[in-house]
Amino acid sequence: MEVEKKNFFEKYGLLSAVLSYLAFFIILSSFILLGLFLFYSFTYSLDFKKLMSMASLSLVTEEDLKIFYGYGDNYVNAFALSNAWGNFLAYLFSFITVTISMIFYLKKDFLDLKNNYKKLIIYTIIATVLFMGVSFLVEFLVGLAVNDSQNQNLIVIIMQNGGTIPMAICTVLFAPIVEELIYRKVIFEYGKKIHIAFSYVASIVLFALPHMISTNNTNIGIWLLQAIPYITSAGLFAVIYHKSNYNIYVTIFIHMVNNLIAVLLVLI
Repeated sequence: MEVEKKNFFEKYGLLSAVLSYLAFFIILSSFILLGLFLFYSFTYSLDFKKLMSMASLSLVTEEDLKIFYGYGDNYVNAFALSNAWGNFLAYLFSFITVTISMIFYLKKDFLDLKNNYKKLIIYTIIATVLFMGVSFLVEFLVGLAVNDSQNQNLIVIIMQNGGTIPMAICTVLFAPIVEELIYRKVIFEYGKKIHIAFSYVASIVLFALPHMISTNNTNIGIWLLQAIPYITSAGLFAVIYHKSNYNIYVTIFIHMVNNLIAVLLVLI
């Protein structure tokens, strides 16, 4: 019997997606941010080194930046805009390369969605409600003990200082698609060949760490508490993805809804 040959995207799509994702977020994103810092330092007539130094600070709030660290409005605005457009461009390029690389899996899941749309729509609605309920409860309980993570505070600063549009598009559209394809689809496709438990652990850890990597970890107890909401979200996404028969559109939709609500709460 003749064995059906795999096309390029079926055979190398997962690896290509991972490599392009890492390229944009480890290498190219740094150069993009550096170029934007340089651009805005000229635009606002700012000290480039002083503006760059803001990236290494343990950001808490905008008030801390202005009062405790002594940065004026122009520095805060330039820092916010640089990060907003830097994130936008990094996610845009990553979105393009990752979705192209994983077109085989996107088509496959879309066909599954088309054939089982009633079941998946009902499942997605129920999963969305449960996800939002558990997530908000966990964030509320953690918020009673510690402040928001540095990642969350940075998003607030960006959106309150001119970066709303690029950050909103990035957060609500690009990030959910890219992150679900990488942290769910790729990890589970590779991981379930080893063991489904490995897929869960890898998906949770690799999703939570990038969101916490910029947060001050001098107090490991506080750092771990601030990581709980991300760990919870990652765990919920993993369960929902697994139980949806590995249909990535389900978790992409829930991720988008979650991020949209988070953006709206910042803007209110």
